[in-house]
Amino acid sequence: MVDTELVVREVLGLTPLIQRNVLRPMERCGSRMGPNQLVILRLLGEHGPLTMAQLGRAISVCRQQMTGHIDELLRKGLVTRSQGEKDRRTVLVAITDRGRETLEQQEQEAMRALYPIFDGYSQTQKAGLLETARTMREIMHG
Repeated sequence: MVDTELVVREVLGLTPLIQRNVLRPMERCGSRMGPNQLVILRLLGEHGPLTMAQLGRAISVCRQQMTGHIDELLRKGLVTRSQGEKDRRTVLVAITDRGRETLEQQEQEAMRALYPIFDGYSQTQKAGLLETARTMREIMHG
């Protein structure tokens, strides 16, 4: 039987390692956006226009923080913001062509930074990492 507390401690222990081995290499490759802004672009690219509330829930930030992220992406021309047709209080956010291009560039830079790290692992290790990452995403996505 696996102790839940042990699982939680191990997952929490991943945080500094992910920061050091994944996020910092991405920052060093010249990322011009924060992780939340990249996730917003990725979500919009995958799902199409989403409301501010949907985006906020997806990245777990409050309305004020979400507004700041969207304002910055608007300033860069990476998203558009419009009112919902049925409910004018609803704010829809959509990715622009420039946003798609920027997302693709950022993902290529991240791949260049991270590929050498993960390429050094054995096939067995990579298969285990892939399975673990997918399982964690499934569990944490709810």
